[in-house]
Amino acid sequence: MTDVSNDLIYSVPKTIQAHISVLKEAVRRIDARMASMDHHMAGFYSEQRWQNDELDNLKGRIEAVE
Repeated sequence: MTDVSNDLIYSVPKTIQAHISVLKEAVRRIDARMASMDHHMAGFYSEQRWQNDELDNLKGRIEAVE
């Protein structure tokens, strides 16, 4: 009886450890995806700033012509 109880007691932490390992891997993948999205958004922001500068430049040229 004691052996069965000990086996059960030891199997629970092993199961929990396996589940935590799976969760850690999932979090790593989520972190990688978030980093990728951060890089994408930084590029988007840079492009938008460049377009705003170009629009300002064109507005200035139009005002000079008027």
